[in-house]
Amino acid sequence: MKINYIEIAEHYLSKIVTSNYYLQSNPVKEIELLYPGFKALLNKLRFNFPVQFAYTETYRSNTLQKQYYSQGLSKIKTNGMHHYGIAADLIFIIDGQRTYKGPFDKLHTAYESVGGPDLGSLENWDAGHLQFIPVVEQNRLREEVNAAVLRFQRKQGLKIDGIIGPNTIAAAKKFYS
Repeated sequence: MKINYIEIAEHYLSKIVTSNYYLQSNPVKEIELLYPGFKALLNKLRFNFPVQFAYTETYRSNTLQKQYYSQGLSKIKTNGMHHYGIAADLIFIIDGQRTYKGPFDKLHTAYESVGGPDLGSLENWDAGHLQFIPVVEQNRLREEVNAAVLRFQRKQGLKIDGIIGPNTIAAAKKFYS
């Protein structure tokens, strides 16, 4: 699978930064902010996995990411893959009940079989977590998103600092509306 980091960065700016969820301090379960290529993989998985599942979290703001980090629930302080719309956490639905008891041991293999990357290094940490890019590519994506934010700020005549504050959010909402 070829990953288009520039396209993911553009999705982040145009769909996520401009959404009402961007600064949300609660988990988001809806899939509307997910990158389309990732959403397509999850839909393939849904049709090819023998157990029904639901999303416990898709998009995650940096506000919430910092909370998770301070509580020891995440090893990442900011800019996790959920923040870019390319990660989701799942729970199984068995006999009509949501449960963390289920075939998590088969989830990553099934995800790879529909075109997802090998997430082997995450299996012992968070079995219900899926993401669009390999773990080793996360810093590359962060760098591309940061570069895209700087380009956007330059083109919009904003302070070029890479920080997505109120002025950058307002400019993105205006530009992408």
